[in-house]
Amino acid sequence: MRHAAEKSVSRLWLDTVMGPLAPGRSRYLLALMLTTFGLMGCSFDTSGREYLGSNNNLNNTNNTNNLNNTNNTNNENNTNPVCGNDQQEGIEVCDGLDLAGELCNTQGFDSGTLTCRNDCLGFDTNGCVGAGPVCGDNQREGIEVCDGLDLAGGTCQIQGFYSGTLACRGDCTDFDRSDCAGYCGDGVKNGNEECDGDDLGGASCSTLGCRSGTLGCQTNCTFDPTGCHVYHDEDGDGVDDNCDNCPTVSNPLQEDDVDSDGVGNACEAPWSSGLLSQVSFFESFVGAASAWTTEGGTWVGTVDGVTGSGMGLPTYYLYSTPIPNVNYSVETTFHMNTPPAAGRGWSVVVFAWSRDASQNVHAYACAYERGPKALGIYKNPGANYFQINSSTIIATNVLDSQWHRLRVYREGDTVRCTYVDETGASGAQEISSNNVDTDMSGQAGLRVDNEVTTFSSFVIYR
Repeated sequence: MRHAAEKSVSRLWLDTVMGPLAPGRSRYLLALMLTTFGLMGCSFDTSGREYLGSNNNLNNTNNTNNLNNTNNTNNENNTNPVCGNDQQEGIEVCDGLDLAGELCNTQGFDSGTLTCRNDCLGFDTNGCVGAGPVCGDNQREGIEVCDGLDLAGGTCQIQGFYSGTLACRGDCTDFDRSDCAGYCGDGVKNGNEECDGDDLGGASCSTLGCRSGTLGCQTNCTFDPTGCHVYHDEDGDGVDDNCDNCPTVSNPLQEDDVDSDGVGNACEAPWSSGLLSQVSFFESFVGAASAWTTEGGTWVGTVDGVTGSGMGLPTYYLYSTPIPNVNYSVETTFHMNTPPAAGRGWSVVVFAWSRDASQNVHAYACAYERGPKALGIYKNPGANYFQINSSTIIATNVLDSQWHRLRVYREGDTVRCTYVDETGASGAQEISSNNVDTDMSGQAGLRVDNEVTTFSSFVIYR
């Protein structure tokens, strides 16, 4: 069959080169061509011989254009090491003349010539002189990791543990760490760790100075405080509001060296550092404020505040949790919208607010009146508010759009109402004795009266 196919191919070639031949003439020329070029068209039977490959045969499976060529995954660009190219690569310990810097001496022998095994997976130490490394002689040599008491300076601490005694395995191939104890990741807080897994060592967001949240632990055994943060910084001092000991006054160092009570120096009562000891509640009015109730008028949340509108009637925005009858301070920061309403208008922080059995309001108020820029303390004993003292006029050129801050302090039978604004202007009023109820507990919050005011923060200190 092979010869018949070859003749067909030859005939096809002749027809292509010389054109069609007459039947009688074709047999003569075909015989002549096959005789002349027979050797060139002959193919050898190589079935019994070892194939050595050819770099010249374009159809050969090992040539430069084949799947095993320079573009193939087994070619010279491949990352697989090639044993025998005098280049130590990949998993090879050595390769020919490339011994990776090793000598007989580094392998624990006295001298001699180190060579590489033919499989590149180890050294041939037959040319080395000396006994070589002996496991058990307390001398770490050659490829030994350690040997008896010779730990090459290794300790449990270097191995990542906190304590214990490191030893050497009997075959000298590795350390024995069974007596080492404690490491980051074992789920137990030890060593210098702040925490380990769920073991926070009793720490919480509160112990870190934050008012709420869930403290976590990072994989390096340090605290992860992200669950303690509300991701808002009212005063721009770089301290998260929920962890700021004075959230409305910039104090990046969180100084609290007066009494170390949890209220920053900048927010202590100026005349008594021992009056307050904690930031009980802080509201930045970012997002929905869920801990509040409203009465009268309208209250609308803004990007970073809440705007109260009470035109012609009092409008309350009250924090739901009452303050007990203790010393405390309540503060709010606000600005007013323009133009002002006709007539008198007040922006107010209220405190000791409650209703009696007849639903009459009892409350105190520290109020700022926009028109005359006046500060006053008011009391509602169950019917209407009345002003206790004459107003204090604030000497300021503050704009309505700039921030204003009211803060009231209750200390026993004394109440102080203070004001400060963005220009630095300030003022204060005080009442005491018969003008202050014995029980000053109740809710605290905000009020607008014939005014439109945007409040940006609210704080309760205790």
